Amino acid sequence: MEIGIITNITSFQNLSETDVNLGWSVSAGKLIGPADTTKPIQFSHVSGLWLWKRTIISNKKTLKLFFYNTAGNFTSDFYINDQNKLCSHFSYDNTTRISTDILGYTSGDLLEISIIKNGRTITFSVKNLTTNQVINLDAVNVAISIHKFRLITSEVTEISSYKFESSQTTGGTLVVGDSITYGSNATSENLSWVSIANWQRDCGPGDKSPDALLLIPEILNIIKPVRVIYAMGTNDTIIDNWKNALVQYGKVMNANRITFIPVCPYANTARSMQAYYDHIIANYSIFFDFYTTTKADSGTNLKPEYNSGDNVHLNNAGHAAVGNYVLNSPYYGYYKNFEDDILELYVTYRFK
Repeated sequence: MEIGIITNITSFQNLSETDVNLGWSVSAGKLIGPADTTKPIQFSHVSGLWLWKRTIISNKKTLKLFFYNTAGNFTSDFYINDQNKLCSHFSYDNTTRISTDILGYTSGDLLEISIIKNGRTITFSVKNLTTNQVINLDAVNVAISIHKFRLITSEVTEISSYKFESSQTTGGTLVVGDSITYGSNATSENLSWVSIANWQRDCGPGDKSPDALLLIPEILNIIKPVRVIYAMGTNDTIIDNWKNALVQYGKVMNANRITFIPVCPYANTARSMQAYYDHIIANYSIFFDFYTTTKADSGTNLKPEYNSGDNVHLNNAGHAAVGNYVLNSPYYGYYKNFEDDILELYVTYRFK
C-alpha cells in the first residue's frame, strides 16, 4: 500500500504545523508571507522519504522553496528567476541549473509549484493555473537529504494550499542511512546496494545519526515498516552519537514490534571504521557486516576495486558486493519473533 497523502491543507487555520514562522500569519484560510527573505517559514515535519511530491499554490512568483538539511551543511532551493525561468540551486557545491523554457506570468496569476522526488531524480514543476502553461526543470544538480521544508518570499505572498504526498510503500524493510544508502556514486539508482536488496530507504547524503533520530516519527507513523536496517556511521565522526542512536533505535523499534538490525559501517580510506566494527560485534549478535565485506585484505582501508575515487563512496562493484552479501546473509530473511518476548515476560512474572 502507498503512503499517500501526508499533509493536505486547503484552508489554513493556524501555524501549528510549523516550527519557524516569524512574520508569517494566517488570514481568510490563506498563509500570508512577509516581503522579507530573512523571515522563513519552516514546516516541522522531518523527512527522508525516497519518493514524494510537495505542491504549493501561490499568488506570487517570488516564492522560494528550500529543503534545509537537518545536519545544517547544505540546502537545496528552487525558485523562479527575473527572466521567469525555473532554477534549482545546491549550496553544497554552489551550482545552479536553469530551465530553457520561460514561464508566462502576469501579476495576479495563480501558480501551482511542485517539487517531485523520485529517488535520486528531482523535478521542479510550475503550472500557471490561469493559463494552464506547465514548465519543468530536471534538477540534476541537487540532492535532498533528511530535511525540513522552508519557504521565503520577497513580496507579500498568499499561499492558498500545501500538499505533501508519497507514492512510497508502507511496511517492508526500511534502510536508514546516508549517501551510500542513497546510492551516491553508483552510476544508476538500480545499481545501488539497497536496490539490489530490494529494500526501501529513508536517507540522504551528508546525514548523520542525530539526523536519523529525527526520522523516528516518520518511520513509526508514516512508513510503518516491519524491519529497520540501521546503516549510519560513515559521517559520524563522533562515535558516541552513533552509539547513542543505535541504542535509541533498538529500544524504539523493539517497543513497536519492528525488527531492528544494525550494520557494521563500510570501510573507507579517509578514516578507520575499525572501532565501529568492534562495537557492533561486541554488542550485537545479529547484524550485517559491511565493514569486512568492503575492507581491504590488510589494514582498514576500502578495497581499491570498490573505491569510487573519493576514498569513501562505493563504486558499482562495491555496491554489487554489498548487495550480494546482503542477499546471501542468513539475516536477509530474519524477523524477530516478538511473541517470544511476551512468553518470556509471562514466564518471568508467573514463576518468580
